[in-house]
Amino acid sequence: MRKFGMFSSLVAPLALLLMVGGAQAGPYTINNDSTSDRWGPAMYEVYGLDYRIENGYLDIKIRTSFPQAGDTGGSDSYGSGLLFSPGDLYINVGGSYTAKTGQNFGLGLTNHIGDLTADPNDNALAWSQVNAGNLYSNATFVTGTAEDYDQAGLSGSPYDGGLDPYGHKNNLPTFIAAYGSNLGYQSAVNWTAVSGQPWAYEVTTSISLAALDLYGKNFELWWAMECGNDAVKTTGYAPPVPEPATLACFALGLGVVLRRRRRAA
Repeated sequence: MRKFGMFSSLVAPLALLLMVGGAQAGPYTINNDSTSDRWGPAMYEVYGLDYRIENGYLDIKIRTSFPQAGDTGGSDSYGSGLLFSPGDLYINVGGSYTAKTGQNFGLGLTNHIGDLTADPNDNALAWSQVNAGNLYSNATFVTGTAEDYDQAGLSGSPYDGGLDPYGHKNNLPTFIAAYGSNLGYQSAVNWTAVSGQPWAYEVTTSISLAALDLYGKNFELWWAMECGNDAVKTTGYAPPVPEPATLACFALGLGVVLRRRRRAA
């Protein structure tokens, strides 16, 4: 009984040390999107953009009914019949997309290259090559191709209230068009089919906090498919990285407890 009591008395400080070191996975912070703001078929519905911070990474989960293969069942706003694909993940550190402040990053969710839209007003914008799972700094995003409707008229959220540089009304970040630096591969982008939920897929991936220089800062995330028929936004905060001295103090305290228990035994 005495040995069991000594063991149980060590659980709390040991668990606290593991938590500080980021060794245990926690639950996602849930951010639900309205289910009445999409335009078009049910496959365009986005249900949420969730996140969690653990082990030095920002874990992302997108809940959507939009398939990884995209939509080939119709034509876009300009009658081109082009494929609508999943968009890339927009990340803003220390600012906001709508205010055009902070640092912009993009995480590729699919592999793509070149001008992917049939939008006649984008001045034949030459897109940079982007690979799924790679992070890009100073990212410039194009907006949705379904620009023949007014997002404000749908009472949708999010809506930035302005026009993009080409005069369109659908000003939602969709694809990475250009970037400053390729910060490298972060993790796989997994598109998992689910059952028993209103959404059909959960898209999961992870991004290094160090690559984003995100410690101790606010962040903003957006996701939309290429056409921009629905979008989701979430915001959060990444705590500062624990100081080495702080971790050392916890380790030292644990060592003191162990020594005392040995003497008592």
